[in-house]
Amino acid sequence: MEPSVPHPEGQEERQATGTHGGIVYQAWQAVYAWLRLSRGEVLFLEHAEDFDVASEDSVEGTQVKRKEGELSLGREAARDAITNYWQLRTDEDRTVKYRHLTTESRGFEQGDPFDGRKGLDVWDDARNRGEALRVIVDYLKDQDLPKDLIAFLESEPIERVRNELILPIHWDTQASGGEKIKELVDEHLIEHGQRQRKPVPPRISKQVASSLFTKVTEESAEESPRRLTFADFADLFERETMERVPGGTRGAANVYRSDSTQASLQTGAPGFLELVEGTLLSAVVPRTNLVQRVRERADSLPLSALVGSSGMGKSTLAMLSAEEGGWYLINFQGKDSGQIQRLLNQATLRLSP
Repeated sequence: MEPSVPHPEGQEERQATGTHGGIVYQAWQAVYAWLRLSRGEVLFLEHAEDFDVASEDSVEGTQVKRKEGELSLGREAARDAITNYWQLRTDEDRTVKYRHLTTESRGFEQGDPFDGRKGLDVWDDARNRGEALRVIVDYLKDQDLPKDLIAFLESEPIERVRNELILPIHWDTQASGGEKIKELVDEHLIEHGQRQRKPVPPRISKQVASSLFTKVTEESAEESPRRLTFADFADLFERETMERVPGGTRGAANVYRSDSTQASLQTGAPGFLELVEGTLLSAVVPRTNLVQRVRERADSLPLSALVGSSGMGKSTLAMLSAEEGGWYLINFQGKDSGQIQRLLNQATLRLSP
């Protein structure tokens, strides 16, 4: 029974839960953008905006806000978004788009400048309708925006304003919450896993999400370059989901990761080794005496280590030794110390009674 301990009293305005939640939400949105990169696109974290998707000829900056309330063109956040887009457009030779992604709903501007309509809705209409475009331009001329933008609104043809200001900015309001974004991430991971030559079980694919989140948050904190590509995702997905065969047997057999709910090892069972080419005789020598000695040492000692050079079969020996006795296998190959620590913590929680 847990002790009944009351939390310390504090001032809500000094608590960082909202800020932390916003950072977490931003990271999940970045993960989702990472999974949807096309060939030639790069995800940049904390550069022009919270994250940017760039290619050789275009940039789309995305500002992420997780907050309650309403957003209108009269709010400072909207003016900042327009200003940020305008600055990015000025600095870039490439085509620029801008997304203001927020969980807020759309609200009305003070003074009802749009005759009972919400300004952001009128902005959307201005993409195709000349009357709405003129109304938006007249409104923006009176706002606290950069002087060169005001000059642009006052001097340039209306169609140029549409093409260079209205069309590039997207107001993505009432965006999905964190749980929904994580569901979308899981769906993409499952689809990616099913497209592999040997399909990855959905349960295994979804487990990659936490590593993607960690990668995004760690990369965001780096000095540079804070960039991710689809190839980075594919490499991470493979490392997290595919068992690696030691160099001495690579090309002779593939290891299949079972989707058993017990996660038990089936090493040596029919179908575990898949013939690719040649003969598997060298891969199936049982080494009964050696395996038995390893099992005896593992049963009597808190820690056992198999030491040998690359390609000598240490991983295969470990799997053969763990075949009996209800052992579990964690693949640490290619992982750094932080990843190994997290995997051990997860295993401890999962296997604790």
